[in-house]
Amino acid sequence: MLQPLKIFENFFGDRKITSPRLYEFTIDVIAKLQAANVNNQFNDFINALSPAANALGDEVGVIKTALALQKGKTLGLNEVIKNFKTYMSLNHGVIARAVGGTNTAAYQAFYPQGISEYSTATQTKLPALLIQVSNAADLYANQIGDEIRNELKAFNSQFHDTRNAQLLQKGTVGESRVERSSNRKILELELLKTIHSIALMFPADVEKCTSLFNFNLLEAPKKGKKVNPEMAKP
Repeated sequence: MLQPLKIFENFFGDRKITSPRLYEFTIDVIAKLQAANVNNQFNDFINALSPAANALGDEVGVIKTALALQKGKTLGLNEVIKNFKTYMSLNHGVIARAVGGTNTAAYQAFYPQGISEYSTATQTKLPALLIQVSNAADLYANQIGDEIRNELKAFNSQFHDTRNAQLLQKGTVGESRVERSSNRKILELELLKTIHSIALMFPADVEKCTSLFNFNLLEAPKKGKKVNPEMAKP
């Protein structure tokens, strides 16, 4: 039997979904919408979600807490960001030649707003750009080659590894916050509108709809089970 609450309620209001995870989920949604936005059919969703996500990102300090990361464990978050921006600026010509020029769809996948999109990007926008580049690297791997593809995807991994280590050290930013702010509520509603609108655009197409939303990002990371040394013996 259908349960109306499961369909129409604000399931993003669950207290188990922390604000940092909601932010990560939204950034991933925006990146997926941008990658699939061939005919600009997702422009309204992207334009509505982006400012709401940035507001929540600034609030919870998902990016700005990088200074708390222990030295020596991984590259500092600021260094990863700097290296990424420099790489995208210096190698735009290499990528353009590899994909057949700056007027190709492949080049636009890497530089939809031009080089300045990377050089002027704020910290809150970096996650979406990293996913954008990573997706484009996979899509056009045959043209850019394995070396460039691996280098581009490595930035995304370095960024998230660094930030995850930083968040773990800080005891996960915002985990203890139980009150939902106005910024979060606004983002929750924009996400609900987007999900229901996508469902309307692709009725009954579960595969298409779910390809745009990685709901696993809303769940807490699972801790690895400890192995009993006695049981591990043959």
